[in-house]
Amino acid sequence: MQLRLALHTDVQLNMHYEKLDLGLAMLEPYLNRICMSRLALEAFKGLLPSFQEAQYSDL
Repeated sequence: MQLRLALHTDVQLNMHYEKLDLGLAMLEPYLNRICMSRLALEAFKGLLPSFQEAQYSDL
């Protein structure tokens, strides 16, 4: 009885993990785009002070 329950639980967990893997695989392109957008935004934010300093030093 316990062995059958353990096997049933294992099969159910495997099914859930397969669904989770499929869901993550479908989301991966969007997550990559979001991450790249964040990196680009952070890089641009890092450049802003130097742009502002350059503008004020020209005055």
